[in-house]
Amino acid sequence: MYRKYAFHMLMSGHMFRSAQQEHHAFRCFTSALYIYQDGQQWNELHNHLRSALAAQLYSLGRMAISVELYAKLVGTTGGGKVSVKSQQKFLNHLQEICQSHSKKALVGADRMATPLLQKRQERLQHIVSIIRSTKTTVRVLEIPNMDLPQIHDESLSVEVDISEPMSTSNHALMSKWKVGAPDVWEELECLTLAEVRASNQETTLETTTSNSRVAKNNTHTHRCLAALDQEKSNRRFAARSKKLSSYKGDRPIVRAQREPLQVSVTVKNPLSVTIELHHVQLVARLKKKQGASTQMCTNEHAIRKKTHPKDDNAAAEEEDSKKEWTFPGSSQTFVTPDFMLHSSTTGDNNNNDSATTWSSKDKSDNEEDPYFVVTCHKQILTSRNKTTLQMYICPLVAGELEILGLRAKLFDKVWMYHPFCLQGPLLQNTQHNRATRARAPSVRLQSLVQKRMPQLQATWEYSSAEERSNQTSFFTGEVTHWTLRLTNRGTAPLHDKVSLKTNLPWIHVLQQSTEEDDDVDPESMGTSTCIGPSGTLLSLALPDKVLEPGQRVDIPLAIRCDMIQQQQQPQKSRKQDLYFLFRYGYDDEFRWLRQMCTISMAPSLSLSASVMPSYWQRAEHVLSVEITNQNPQTSLQLEKMALVSRDYRLEPIAGQQQQDDDNDETNEAQSSLLLQAYERSTMHYRLIPTTLSKKKKCMLTECLFSLDHSASVRRQECTSSGSTMDFICLERAHSNFTQALIEHQQQLMGSEEDQQPRHVSQIRRDAAAVNDDDTSTSQEDEDNKDHPTSISQLFPHHNNNNSIDLICTWNKPGSETNANTATSSGQHVLPHISVRPPNTGCPLTLTSRHPSRVVHDFSSSPIVMVPLEITIRNRLHPSDTSSNNNNALEFEFSLEHDPSGIISFQGSEQYASNSLGGGDDITLSLQAYIQQPGVVNLQMVRLTILEKQQEQKSMIKRTPYLFPLQWMVQVVDEPVTEDLN
Repeated sequence: MYRKYAFHMLMSGHMFRSAQQEHHAFRCFTSALYIYQDGQQWNELHNHLRSALAAQLYSLGRMAISVELYAKLVGTTGGGKVSVKSQQKFLNHLQEICQSHSKKALVGADRMATPLLQKRQERLQHIVSIIRSTKTTVRVLEIPNMDLPQIHDESLSVEVDISEPMSTSNHALMSKWKVGAPDVWEELECLTLAEVRASNQETTLETTTSNSRVAKNNTHTHRCLAALDQEKSNRRFAARSKKLSSYKGDRPIVRAQREPLQVSVTVKNPLSVTIELHHVQLVARLKKKQGASTQMCTNEHAIRKKTHPKDDNAAAEEEDSKKEWTFPGSSQTFVTPDFMLHSSTTGDNNNNDSATTWSSKDKSDNEEDPYFVVTCHKQILTSRNKTTLQMYICPLVAGELEILGLRAKLFDKVWMYHPFCLQGPLLQNTQHNRATRARAPSVRLQSLVQKRMPQLQATWEYSSAEERSNQTSFFTGEVTHWTLRLTNRGTAPLHDKVSLKTNLPWIHVLQQSTEEDDDVDPESMGTSTCIGPSGTLLSLALPDKVLEPGQRVDIPLAIRCDMIQQQQQPQKSRKQDLYFLFRYGYDDEFRWLRQMCTISMAPSLSLSASVMPSYWQRAEHVLSVEITNQNPQTSLQLEKMALVSRDYRLEPIAGQQQQDDDNDETNEAQSSLLLQAYERSTMHYRLIPTTLSKKKKCMLTECLFSLDHSASVRRQECTSSGSTMDFICLERAHSNFTQALIEHQQQLMGSEEDQQPRHVSQIRRDAAAVNDDDTSTSQEDEDNKDHPTSISQLFPHHNNNNSIDLICTWNKPGSETNANTATSSGQHVLPHISVRPPNTGCPLTLTSRHPSRVVHDFSSSPIVMVPLEITIRNRLHPSDTSSNNNNALEFEFSLEHDPSGIISFQGSEQYASNSLGGGDDITLSLQAYIQQPGVVNLQMVRLTILEKQQEQKSMIKRTPYLFPLQWMVQVVDEPVTEDLN
């Protein structure tokens, strides 16, 4: 019945208006609108009633209510589903009312600003007091809450102005910066603070658990994990403090004085016509305390100085005389906002005796700078278009800054104002707040402006050929050279506290330290400028220890792109996210700069290596390296193969590279090997042990891919400043720290989940592990003094180094016009190649000597004898002088019986050795008797290792081993023919 009544009243209103009964039509439209005033279920009908009522009031001359209805109509989606002509009529009537009937429209604007009568009166009294105190000001019509355009307050974001990019590059990949994952940034910040704190030798920290095998053997890692636990504990405490009853909300973000801020918000044009917004600017309030008085500068109220109406050029002169500001690091031009007012309050604000005086600050006033300046620009919104509106504000003085909303001039005729409204976080501090879902005030638009601060800008300049600046990917293992240009765009000097934290050990700073100590062993020095044990926190030194505003410094860098082994991906989608976190300081505080990009990598080389004992030299081994070019389109040129070890050196086996007779002169000077697409090459080297000594130097052996083997081998001491060793040290340090961090986190999770008492066997195992660690504490303590990224940590002295590292260096040849120039170069690393057997394998190896083919006449003799020599070698390293047994082994040798009965042996079928030293071998001679022709396998050896238990030495542990080798002999039955002559 109510809706039927409203429908008939609407039709009656149209009929009365047709009969020119304006007052009766107004009464009918108002009665019908009362039924649909909620507008939730009948939006289109509600908007139709408002449009009809607005037109009726416009004809009656009641402009205060008409302007309110038109303002609400143009802010709805599609203007109430009306035609484009009707929408344009709404806009024309709104502009005409505001220009021709400004005083009446001002009443409707006040009603739209505060619907409640009491608050509306308080607001009007406040505006009247401002006008009375200034005396030369007047109110300007401004329509608030019009929702044209529609502004989504939830999309608001406030950050440092990046209108002039804070990080640019002349390379395509380093110019596409992304936001990155918040959890990754938080983890990088915690690690940075922990490593910086742990690098301070005066700090003594204790971890909650210290059972990590890697952390326990490295003081730097142990200290860093302790600092990381403390940092995360502080953050958890800060999160828990929000649930306390004394929690009132978050604190505003600290901003720098004279540092522009960018405010971004999403806006949408709901109409089907294009709208123009002029003088788009932010509305803000900044309070500054000076002693007992509080001074405030704001442009919240639309109040300005009176102008002379007879002067036609007054507006143009005002526009030309306004002062402009520009700031370093921003490409925007700032001006004094419209309707700027100053106030000064003496005494307590809550006291009745406090007095407030106001003064206007117009654009044409150049006597004193305002407290903040804003940008003013024009924005055109097409029909139904959604875009991101970017506005800028810069505080000029220290104080409390609050962004209130945005102001614009519709079609350069009507001022409009939209106040921002954001919801704060839910309060969980009391039961009442949790039940009522109370919220704390939002501080996203509030800032605490302090003193002037430095502002770091990082620019990446690609140092290689310009023709590769537009490439979309790097080769896996490619080493590129960059210039990192750091510029201080702030207003305060930047001190020598700049550090760079990355998530991957890809970056090496090419700067050399100017402070060198002759007493320090080069092997104990850190690689690059690393601070902590992770290999990803680098110190960026400034030449003069300070970077003044406007100054810049260039830092040469080398970046090696490689895939993480734990995150191997298909070749078609090889991508890696690279995070750059800059930490720079001023006085005793610091700031952050974040950069993140995605690196695409194309396949290049794949390496695989195998080590076998040498047959002609007892102590030597044969190293076979298989190199494959995995790139389907590019040829790669191999330069050299390098070996890093304290105990071995490398020497290529002669005769592997053949010389082409058609081009002898070229091959004589050839010092590289060219691999075409999907081509594979295998190189063999002699692995020769070095002389025994108590403390050997770590050596780098480089073998060029050259025909002249006498000049292709170079051997030198490893230093952390060498270009070949830099990245392998960083990657090893990062791998060790990551392993220690994972073990530490697992132990923390286990200690929280499992609080049960330990078993007696577990207590004994832990005690035995502690005793084992105490035996080598002295030597490990000496190594712990070295930097985690040093050569001595790569190959510790106290370890029996049974592994080697291989480094293959390559480059990509240039184009046909410039073939002698390499466009890119890189290196691949094969770490942890075991020369001696690991602890889980058999330390003994078997080799045999026997004929591969035997001819016998079984008609004359049913059994053929085959000589067999078996050599058993102890592959353990012989240089362990700390023990008396020299890695000697006790073992038992035995032969398995052939179940078919075809093969039988004669000789040393069983043998027991009391002591076979490291590197020694023993040869056993046997005869194998074969009863029928065919192909026979002579390998039936079983070796049993005898090991005494540490807890009970009277007990012997027996570990048998069978070998998957085949010693094949072909037995041919061939009768012997007698010569009749």
